[in-house]
Amino acid sequence: MLATALATWLVKSFYDKLFRVKPRIFINVSKPEFRQENHQYSEFIFSWKCIINLKNNSKYPAYNIAILFPDGYDISEKVPSSKLLKPNFHLDSHQSIEVEVETTVHKTADEYLHFEIDERGNKIYKIGISGTKFPNKETLKPQKIENIKLLLKYESELGKQFYTLFEKKNELETNRFQILYPYLFMKGWSFLKLFHKILFWKHREK
Repeated sequence: MLATALATWLVKSFYDKLFRVKPRIFINVSKPEFRQENHQYSEFIFSWKCIINLKNNSKYPAYNIAILFPDGYDISEKVPSSKLLKPNFHLDSHQSIEVEVETTVHKTADEYLHFEIDERGNKIYKIGISGTKFPNKETLKPQKIENIKLLLKYESELGKQFYTLFEKKNELETNRFQILYPYLFMKGWSFLKLFHKILFWKHREK
């Protein structure tokens, strides 16, 4: 009798931890806002600012929330991802928060502007749209802004970890939810890429 009650309690606890008490946080990211700064024509800074919106779309609170970026997809260059949210940050049921991130590209005057050398050997930079080597600023936009990827890690009140995998490409947003750490996603790999690596490794072993 006692053994049956204990087994029932263990099964219920396991079920609650994995399946019943399950917070679910959705992510969406705003369209990048472009800005340009010129530092006395010695340095040109181009930045793209985005707002990450996190919403707990469940009836359960989410604890210890952290934003992580896969390899090569970090769009928060001013603030490390570990500091985007306060330690032990949590979202109650149906609560949301906005987080600002920014990505920058730096160009020197030589890299950004056309120039000529005068008779004294001085550089004469050309000004205006015709003077720049990048008349279309879209060509300066990093690929990680075009194809945004991030991972949200959080816990239930029972301490079980959950993950939201977010991707945004061509304005199409996708949220996927997992209970296991998405190793391939964080490495920027797909199953096809992993298969290719295994195949290449086996070929080298021969």
